Amino acid sequence: MIELIFWISFFTILYTYIIYPSIIIAISKIKRKRTPEFDETFLPTVTIVIVAFNEEKHIKRKIDNCRSLDYPKDRLRICVISDGSTDSTNEILRLEEGIIFIEDNINRGKSFQLNRAISLCDSEIIVFSDARQVFKSDAVKKLVRNFKTENIGAVSGELVFLEKGGETAKSIGLYWEYEKLLRKAESELDSSIGATGAIYAVRSNLLSSIPEDIILDDVEIPMQVVKKGYRVIFESEAIAYDYPSSEIGLEFRRKVRTLAGNYQLFIKNPWFFNPFKNRLLIQTFSHKLLRLIIPEMLILLFISSRLMEGPFYNVLFYLQCIFYIAGLAGIFFRKLRNIGLINFPAVFLTLNAASIVALYKVLSGKISVRWKK
Repeated sequence: MIELIFWISFFTILYTYIIYPSIIIAISKIKRKRTPEFDETFLPTVTIVIVAFNEEKHIKRKIDNCRSLDYPKDRLRICVISDGSTDSTNEILRLEEGIIFIEDNINRGKSFQLNRAISLCDSEIIVFSDARQVFKSDAVKKLVRNFKTENIGAVSGELVFLEKGGETAKSIGLYWEYEKLLRKAESELDSSIGATGAIYAVRSNLLSSIPEDIILDDVEIPMQVVKKGYRVIFESEAIAYDYPSSEIGLEFRRKVRTLAGNYQLFIKNPWFFNPFKNRLLIQTFSHKLLRLIIPEMLILLFISSRLMEGPFYNVLFYLQCIFYIAGLAGIFFRKLRNIGLINFPAVFLTLNAASIVALYKVLSGKISVRWKK
């Protein structure tokens, strides 16, 4: 029994992080979908939608960035919804001319406000973004050129982290590069599982209301597009810039919310498990679902390898001990985080601990759709 537990946990971890990515990348190189048709004269009407909460530090820069984009001004609109902001965000936005500004005095949550924006916008394409990131000047052009191909329903841009220094930022940046490589391969094979929340575009005629308590709109909306038979692709030349978290604690809190959102998606969308409705069943299972149970698999692997007899199990157990000691040292001793060989295990443990906390919050009903800074 212990041996079975060991091999199940060992293979699950290996499959999730190495085998599945390797297979999907290899297959995508051999059997990729037809490349989208690019037509530089294809310039549909676009609305950039931004839902903001207490973004006084970023909102002015974001509006200026949207206005400076290399896209015909008569075909580009900016819609900003302030979701119960209590700082000076509203005062700043009231002074901005030529934008659609919706001021809500109640903090209702991002999904509620996205539904509001979707019902108001009549452009052909809606680009969703956050207040913090800025777009490269040609980002919108690079996104919308893909919609010339009729079976493409949504396009995710690429989030590029600007170097801010520190080993934590580098470790998180490394994880993000791994994630983008996987998304690109899934996109080339058929469709990406979700999009980059900082920059993604959808055909407006494919959009419908999403649950008001949903946390991950950047997965819920693209998967609705997939359900309707369209592709969701990854456009690496449509770039938004941001800074990675430089503190493990900040990344932990962000990851708890994101992973809680993943649990929520599977609870609210049972069709994800239906091969007749979800043609991306294998990708959904391998990329999203298995990631959620990795912490439990790590615990089972650690315990079972200790209980097993033999050189292989002993070496693996002590390697785990070294890895976990290094990670815990990085978590509890800030000065040690500047050492890459300690920081990476610390970030890995932090992200997996976030999954356990996220599960607890979902089961106990303590996860909130309201914004927190």
